[in-house]
Amino acid sequence: MSDRSTILPRCVSLGVAAISLAVAAFAFDLVRQDVLLNQVRAQLTFWQDESYVASPEAIQAVSDRLALLSDGILVHPDVMALEANYLSWRRYWAALDPGAQGADGAGPQALARSAIQLQYTALAARPAHIESAEL
Repeated sequence: MSDRSTILPRCVSLGVAAISLAVAAFAFDLVRQDVLLNQVRAQLTFWQDESYVASPEAIQAVSDRLALLSDGILVHPDVMALEANYLSWRRYWAALDPGAQGADGAGPQALARSAIQLQYTALAARPAHIESAEL
């Protein structure tokens, strides 16, 4: 009889432990995504300074971090806006060197179209600011 009376509390304890582990894993992933987002945001902010020249490694790091952030099921509008900013910079650099194309073969016009489309997608993903889409 005592064995049966301890089964239910053990099952409940295991259930609570499993839920706690799932919540901890979710929280860890949110923190990781937030760190990646802030690293990308900081790097793109540096690029606005005329005296700063982004190294190829920094450009690739931003590209890789954006790819990690964009791999989720739901992509946050801030990620889309930062990716549009990144594409705008790639378009700017491609325009400075007319013979160059991106690693994906995209020229300046294709990069500009992608950046604009992504910015509109980011705006549309923010229903509280839908009037901003009329820009």
